Amino acid sequence: MLHLPENVSSNNLVLERGMIIGSLLNNDFNLAMNLFQFNSSNVMVTLLNELNLPTAAWLFWGAFPVRWAVSDLDASSNTILIDTLELTYQRLGILCG
Repeated sequence: MLHLPENVSSNNLVLERGMIIGSLLNNDFNLAMNLFQFNSSNVMVTLLNELNLPTAAWLFWGAFPVRWAVSDLDASSNTILIDTLELTYQRLGILCG
């Protein structure tokens, strides 16, 4: 008898990084969040080791943005501005690891 997984689910992909001016990813998020122009794409996330060499990778198929947040701006603080980007996706695959 063949058994298949039931109710397979996953959370959205949440990415955090220091804000980058002129980022193509930010441009895509801006189109989605402000103009409601959603274009799905495949997103690869790569884990790098201390030598900057890839140790694992995941591919998220059919991803598009659903949330974008920026950390609080505080002129009196010496902190990095953090972008939080959240994507939903159709399918996830492990490329190596």
